[in-house]
Amino acid sequence: MFGGLACLALLLVFPLLFPNPAVTSVAVFALIAAGAATAWNIFSGYTGYISLGYAAFYGLGAYALAILCAVWRVPGGFGPFLLLPVVGGITGLCAIPLGWVALKTKRFAFMVITIAIYAVTSQLPNLLTGLSAHMGELSLPIPLWSGDTFNLPFYYTALAVLLLALGTSWWVRTSKYGLGLLAMRDDEERAWGLGIDT
Repeated sequence: MFGGLACLALLLVFPLLFPNPAVTSVAVFALIAAGAATAWNIFSGYTGYISLGYAAFYGLGAYALAILCAVWRVPGGFGPFLLLPVVGGITGLCAIPLGWVALKTKRFAFMVITIAIYAVTSQLPNLLTGLSAHMGELSLPIPLWSGDTFNLPFYYTALAVLLLALGTSWWVRTSKYGLGLLAMRDDEERAWGLGIDT
């Protein structure tokens, strides 16, 4: 418990202890990668089903944010950060039909389906460029704050997302639902026989 609190305290003061923009840039990407790994573990780690399509939803979220910022003419600054929950909802809505299809399969077929989902969604920017000439020119608004503190909002947003992912992972792991996921990983047929919806 004490180690976790010390680690959290270090993460909170890290950009203040190491204000070099090169160091904080690496820290931002490390926090994003840790959040993505934690999210991947919530499903694949607990169930044993290997999903290789997570990058597709990462990309869908990035495009959704860029499109929303362009359509709503969101200025640079904290506006794009406030849209992150909306983007998460949009990405989740996109994941529902894809997940419904993928979850109708078992083990290796599931892995192949998730690769196919990634392959198809990675081509969406090329396909949408044909529909709209401006798709290739999308970019996010440029932040307005100074270069000295440029990475701080990105750092603390990535840290908040990581803490949310860790909290969700802990909640799932300690719940009855998480116990069912772990039972699937250990022996799916036996879990199904015990009444767990596999």
